[in-house]
Amino acid sequence: MNGGLPAHERVTIAHLGLAALLLNLGVMIDHATQHGMALDGAAVLALADNSNAVSWVRKAGTKDARAARLMVMLGLAEIDAGFSTLAQHLPGVDNTVADAATRLPAADVQQLLLITLCPITLAPTAWSQVSPPDTLLTRVESVLSAFIPGQH
Repeated sequence: MNGGLPAHERVTIAHLGLAALLLNLGVMIDHATQHGMALDGAAVLALADNSNAVSWVRKAGTKDARAARLMVMLGLAEIDAGFSTLAQHLPGVDNTVADAATRLPAADVQQLLLITLCPITLAPTAWSQVSPPDTLLTRVESVLSAFIPGQH
């Protein structure tokens, strides 16, 4: 994906994990807004299968410039909607839906969602496939594709 770029210019799996976490929170904010649900004062649990992304959210910062830019976006979303993000690591072996969504046809993903339990409570749940707001996708993409000089 990054070819022969120097390490400080590469987009890593940790960056992608943080971007996915941010996009998921964007979907949650969008859903809450559409359904008149207030997030003010709420603590929102965000699950991610990348331990670096979870660490960045828990510390609310990083020395990595690309991740820091994504963290600014997260912080602004928290301020705007009035919630706090709590991050928890979800091991990749337990993250079956996310992996399937990138590897299986949509119809197979829908079938998988019908039988997949909540990873936290292990209770049945009503999963559905969603899309992040276009403006958020565009901003995250611009951060991931930006040249960030001087990062070491």
